[in-house]
Amino acid sequence: MKKCNVCGCIVDEKSECPICGNTLTYEPPCMEEKERLVFSKYYLIYLLKTSWFSIACLIYGIITAIIFRHSLNALIAPAALCLALSLYLSVFERQYARAIRWKYNKEYSLQHTLFYRYSFGIGSIIFFTAMYFG
Repeated sequence: MKKCNVCGCIVDEKSECPICGNTLTYEPPCMEEKERLVFSKYYLIYLLKTSWFSIACLIYGIITAIIFRHSLNALIAPAALCLALSLYLSVFERQYARAIRWKYNKEYSLQHTLFYRYSFGIGSIIFFTAMYFG
């Protein structure tokens, strides 16, 4: 773990801070057991960059629910569940990827998280669109 001198986050990276992009090569190691992310403008920009697709799915779902509110049916529950899982995986991507490292290596756990984030987002779009036809 290393502490970034720009954003103040303690991250599990060796060369570059994923939050602000600052180089961590010459920073001394920190004796922390888990990551600690500091809410700042850098973290807000990082969240917007990583969760843009989930936010777009949320906006699509809200617009679809407003337009077709007369036909809200049983498809709203799976659509909302897929949307919530996509938002969860986009906000807590690093924590989830670190939690599943007991089973997968670092690169695969990040790919796994990214795949499921987009899959749940696409699933929510499909369910919200099916409300239109249903």
